[in-house]
Amino acid sequence: KAEEAYKAKNYEEASKHFVAVTGLIDIPEIIKDAHYNAACCFALLGNKAEALKHLELSLKNGWDDFDHIGKDTDFDSIKEDPAFKALIAKYSAK
Repeated sequence: KAEEAYKAKNYEEASKHFVAVTGLIDIPEIIKDAHYNAACCFALLGNKAEALKHLELSLKNGWDDFDHIGKDTDFDSIKEDPAFKALIAKYSAK
């Protein structure tokens, strides 16, 4: 349902499903992807705080494709934000 909603550009609905997945499954690979996708949805909705929160949770859970983050247009609304830059710097240095 999350991916269907995302593809339909219903980012509010998609974000709810992605967040729900993080509480239902205890598989790190799925958790990091769900948080990442939730972050994308929140960024597209203009909710910077939730986007940064879920991006950090994704990074904490092992997301490490910083090239992808840099190219991901879903984050265009927050890429220049100092908090976004600090978050990427913090985790890419590890």
